[in-house]
Amino acid sequence: MNLGTRIRSLGSVAASVAAMVLLAGPLGAQQGSTTGAIAGRALDNAGAPITGVEITATNVETGVTRLTVTNERGRFTFALLQPGSYT
Repeated sequence: MNLGTRIRSLGSVAASVAAMVLLAGPLGAQQGSTTGAIAGRALDNAGAPITGVEITATNVETGVTRLTVTNERGRFTFALLQPGSYT
């Protein structure tokens, strides 16, 4: 895959991330807080996983940003996120 294809596919990744947001339920009464997670997969236009891509999740209300990198299967996860909207 050339760099141009990889860059174009990052736009698709962002759209896919928005479509694959998974929010976890409450952790339990003992915890006294609720968190969620975002998980997804970065794929190129041919459907092959994109490895080593930096993915950023930013809480719209607080501006807090988290960064992760896709694994060898193109998968990524943001765990223990505070409730809110993320971009």
